[in-house]
Amino acid sequence: MRKSNMLKVLIAFFLILIFVFFLSVFLKVQSNSNKNETYISNNVINDSKDAKKIIQSNKNVIIYFSQKNCVYCKELNSHLNNLDSRIKENLYVFYIENEDKELVKKEFDFSYTPTLIYYRDSIESDRLDNDLLFKNDLAKFNNKGETELKKWLENKKEE
Repeated sequence: MRKSNMLKVLIAFFLILIFVFFLSVFLKVQSNSNKNETYISNNVINDSKDAKKIIQSNKNVIIYFSQKNCVYCKELNSHLNNLDSRIKENLYVFYIENEDKELVKKEFDFSYTPTLIYYRDSIESDRLDNDLLFKNDLAKFNNKGETELKKWLENKKEE
């Protein structure tokens, strides 16, 4: 009888332990998926008209064309959020689903999100688009990608 009770207690203990383990894994996955949802910025562009005004302001700006449900954008967002505010000062995000996406893409001459376009004195000077970001491994950040992105943004700030 004692061995039977002891066995039941041991089984219950291991079941609770397994439950706690799976619960912690689930919560960790949830926390990671929420962490990279959006790029946190005060510089949000609402429409193409606002984007053109910012470009024409003769400031050196980077416009980040993004979509809230874009998997690649979410990956990039998590790393952009890690950058310090000084670097992000001239970085504006434009969620293109606020308008007709195809018109926005045509108007600003890009095909996919994420795309970052650097405007110097109202003229496009450089860009990192989806192809460059992912071919150069900048958005997946398997090795030195975040550092390279940070350097690119810092160089644009200094120009």
